[in-house]
Amino acid sequence: FNKWGKHQREGGYQKRVNHDQLVTFDRFTEKYRTLKEKYSFWVNKWEESTDPRKFIFEDIGIASFLLAIWEEEQIQFNLPQKQSFVDLGCGNGFLVYLLTMEGYTGRGIDLQKRKVWEKYPAEVKLEAVAIDPMSAVYEEDWLIANHADELTPWVPILASRQLQPNGGKTKDIMLGQRYFTLPCCEWDFDKKFSKKAKGSSRFDTYLKYIESIGTKSGFKVETEHLRIPSTRNIAQIGRTRLFNLSDENKLKQITEDQQSLFKVAKFKQFVPKFRKDHRGGAVVASEVVLK
Repeated sequence: FNKWGKHQREGGYQKRVNHDQLVTFDRFTEKYRTLKEKYSFWVNKWEESTDPRKFIFEDIGIASFLLAIWEEEQIQFNLPQKQSFVDLGCGNGFLVYLLTMEGYTGRGIDLQKRKVWEKYPAEVKLEAVAIDPMSAVYEEDWLIANHADELTPWVPILASRQLQPNGGKTKDIMLGQRYFTLPCCEWDFDKKFSKKAKGSSRFDTYLKYIESIGTKSGFKVETEHLRIPSTRNIAQIGRTRLFNLSDENKLKQITEDQQSLFKVAKFKQFVPKFRKDHRGGAVVASEVVLK
């Protein structure tokens, strides 16, 4: 009784997280129900070793969020066509499949092909190639990194390099490339992330670190607790630049700030690890050396 009384005096029940900050609950639910009805049949034909009830519905939730964000963006900037995307570390490729089936042009990239790739329609573009984050530049409007592990800290940096995806301007506003990332395992640029701020968990410390990379790369970083069946459900998106993309001095400053990030992290080389990928399938190792 005393514990209950203290709890009430301190304000009663307090929500631990706030959902629906970037996409309203009604909008997300509408999208989710539609996609679930159309694509949940995959639960019964899944051939990967991963749990289909987790991964299929998780990716349906992520796709619902992205589609809502993209449709809002289309209206806001009067985009002449739907956005394009590339999913880095796409794993089983199911998110690429969902977005493609909903009319968006895109592709997924991973180090190794998965069995389920053969089951998707021909228009679902999936590539088994290595990624060199030190030099890679992508033409698509949006970069997606869903549980991309060692690629996660690179995503804001990759997005910062592309100022005019798919060739240009909309209503005299240069959007530049945007990104969505859903961090999972804690990775720095070339090794496991090991820092932990006082009074905070390692994962919370990591999320703040990834956000700081986005900010130093020139983005306003927005956060959303996604409604998906995963404990690692905190997404970050960079869809707004904090400066005019024609500001050469600011672009130079961002490059210098990114080099400082590498120096502080004692970055030497990027090495994807050989492991059993939690998005389905094995991943082979490759190496990218910092010149």
